[in-house]
Amino acid sequence: MRLVAVLISALMLVNTDTRAENLALQAMLERKDMTSILAINQHGVANNGTISQAGYANTLSLLQIGIANDAEIEQNGTGNKISVQQLGDENRLQLLQHGTDNQIDITQHGNTSFSIEQIGQGEILSVTQY
Repeated sequence: MRLVAVLISALMLVNTDTRAENLALQAMLERKDMTSILAINQHGVANNGTISQAGYANTLSLLQIGIANDAEIEQNGTGNKISVQQLGDENRLQLLQHGTDNQIDITQHGNTSFSIEQIGQGEILSVTQY
């Protein structure tokens, strides 16, 4: 009998290319494993991030530094945590969490926009906008 155990599935995406041919930085990810850690760092001009996680003990971190930031995040699961910082010019963000131990921390500097929907049990939300 073969036993396969996946404890942590981790993904880290770092994009720091700000050259003229890479003005539209995008990260579109969809994860559906049981324990996921996802970290995305985008340093650029026209950032975009679309993330969807479903699973058990999710942790998500998104950092966008640039001019035309955009992020759309959805998490399902049990021990969810999201931390997003968009330190750019035209920030937009839309979050949706379903789950049990939800926690969201958002910091936006710039032209900021914000939308959230948390459905869960231990909901904690902290938002800073300028």
